[in-house]
Amino acid sequence: MLFKSMTGLVLVSVALALPAAAGNLRQATTDPARDWDPTWSPDGSRLAFTSDRSGRSQLWVMSSTGDNQARITNETDYHPAWSPDGRLIAFTSERSGNQDLWSIRPDGRRVRQITVSRFRDESFGWSHGGERVTFDSNRGGSWDIWTIPTEGGTATRLTDHAALDAGPNGSRDGSRIAFTSSREEAMDLWVVPSNGGTPTRLTSGPETDVGPDWSPDDALITFGSDRNGNWDIWIVPAAGGRPWPLTTDAADDIHAAWSPDGSRIAFTSNREGNDDVWILDVVGVTGCLALSDDPLAAGRVRLSQPGRQRRWADTDMGGCFSHYALREGKKFKLKIGGPEITVGGAEVGACFSLNDEPLAARKVILRQPGYRAQRRRSGDDGCVLFEDLAVGATFKLNLKGPRVVTSGEADD
Repeated sequence: MLFKSMTGLVLVSVALALPAAAGNLRQATTDPARDWDPTWSPDGSRLAFTSDRSGRSQLWVMSSTGDNQARITNETDYHPAWSPDGRLIAFTSERSGNQDLWSIRPDGRRVRQITVSRFRDESFGWSHGGERVTFDSNRGGSWDIWTIPTEGGTATRLTDHAALDAGPNGSRDGSRIAFTSSREEAMDLWVVPSNGGTPTRLTSGPETDVGPDWSPDDALITFGSDRNGNWDIWIVPAAGGRPWPLTTDAADDIHAAWSPDGSRIAFTSNREGNDDVWILDVVGVTGCLALSDDPLAAGRVRLSQPGRQRRWADTDMGGCFSHYALREGKKFKLKIGGPEITVGGAEVGACFSLNDEPLAARKVILRQPGYRAQRRRSGDDGCVLFEDLAVGATFKLNLKGPRVVTSGEADD
């Protein structure tokens, strides 16, 4: 959204990017052995994964294209998790005679033990800043979620329940931890504050939901579930809501991991008869908002799509937003709202475009606190004009629409 002052007139131009070709699926590993549990490097250029191609489970790394595959450990190691700064890969290992947490450099050097106990520690993720790791352990008598400094030290218990709490994964902003729990009999997803507190149930039902992973904007969580009769990758809003399937193959898909930029999801699948790492391009839409060439970090963009819960995305510090995991071949609708702008004149003009094409006949609403909302439809050039505004007061512009079809042929 680009605002330019023109003799008391504010000209607004909105530029959005349509989804790139999405839904493309490719197989990253093809070894006859088992390859599973992928995790992305912070820059999205590489993946670490577990493989038993040498006869036992060990850690491997490769480029995101599947090239340059290399083994980096020689012991029985699994559950890799790349640190936020990319310098370390944490993992679970039995090399000390007990199941503990360890770390290693991506080049296979500097192996170091993080936890030392007579109990079992496994399945973990890094904190937002990389200063701590979160893991599940039976060290308290039952399987619960714990956290410990990356350099080792005293572990802190985050959950305390007689049921199984396992597979923790922290949100990108560091405020929450998603995990799997059997505390309501079935294995469901739960979320707990990263400093501890009362967990909130995210999914429900008799099915098994495991392996949560957060989208880059923390709005969505992927997980593996057998709720359709076999294992598929599902998505649920992090704030709660109805889950929907991302994959629907007859084979088993599990262990999903979202790429740092949100454009791809790596996962484990046996759709070719063997467990391998696959990468799915994620259907999404992106855009950026700006005011007089300065990024608008307070804008909001709502996306709605048939069969999906409506959700908002806030613009980041660069004024950009992203919506992920859309239904391919289905229409979606964007509503752009705010931020509040101070009126510099009695008139405000607004022009909207999509991929440089004017958005004609779209409803645009201007609201000022204490005044009746004005509604206009954009002309053939995508522009509208609002008059008789209260100078010095604030206003918000909302664009309703457009309805756009994601890649693939529309089926509604």
